[in-house]
Amino acid sequence: MNSIPKLCLLVIQVLIVFSLQQVLANTRAGEVWESRALNCAITLPAGSDWSRINPPVEMLKVVAQNKKGDTILLFVGDAPQDGRTLESFLPGFKQSYFPEGASTMTSEETLQINGRSARRLKGMVKIQGIEMQRVTIVIIDNNRVYQIAAMSREIDPLADPEIREAIDSFHFLNLSSAVHKIKPARNLSSFIGHLTFYAMVGIAVVYMIVKCRKPKNKNSVKGLPPRLP
Repeated sequence: MNSIPKLCLLVIQVLIVFSLQQVLANTRAGEVWESRALNCAITLPAGSDWSRINPPVEMLKVVAQNKKGDTILLFVGDAPQDGRTLESFLPGFKQSYFPEGASTMTSEETLQINGRSARRLKGMVKIQGIEMQRVTIVIIDNNRVYQIAAMSREIDPLADPEIREAIDSFHFLNLSSAVHKIKPARNLSSFIGHLTFYAMVGIAVVYMIVKCRKPKNKNSVKGLPPRLP
C-alpha cells in the first residue's frame, strides 16, 4: 500500500508540469460536455471568469476553473471488482480521499440521480496553508465510478450558484444502457480515492503557482492596492 501514495505524488508532478504548459491554451467554459460512450453529460458555467483546462489524466474527463481558483471536475473510471456497489466501494475510497491529518470529512448524504443511488461527501483540505472546501458526488453505475466534484476556497462550493447549477446539471443520457464489460480488477477503491485527492490538490497547487507568476500591476505599491484609473 505504501506504493499508492508514492504513485499519487507523481500525479501532482505530472499535473503541475502539464497544466502549466496548458494554462495559456485554456478554452472558454459555458458549454455542455457530453459523452455517449460514458452515458453522461454536464453543463459548465458560462461566466467569463470560467475556463476549461485540458485534463492531464485519463480518468479525469472535465476540469473547469474560474479566476478565484474554484474548480469543477468530473471523474469517470472503471469500478474495481470488489467495489461495484456504493456500499462496497465507499469505505476504501473515503479512507484515501480524506487522508488522516490532511483532510477531514464533514458530512455524508444519500441522493438519487436519474434513479441511481449516489452519495454526496463534503470535506476540507488545507493546501499550502489555505483551507479548501470540497464536495464530491459518487455514483456507481454499469461497472463505472462517476465522481462529480467541486472545490472552493473557504466556503462550501455548493453555496456558489454557478457551481451548484453545474453540479446539479449532471445527468445520464439513458435510463438504461448496454452493460459495460471490464476486465476483473484488483481492489482499487483506495487507489481511486488517492488519485482523486491528489489530482484535486495538484490542480489547486497549479492555480497558486500560476497566480504567483502573473506580473503585478506596475502602478501598485507593495502593501497598497493598485491605483484606480
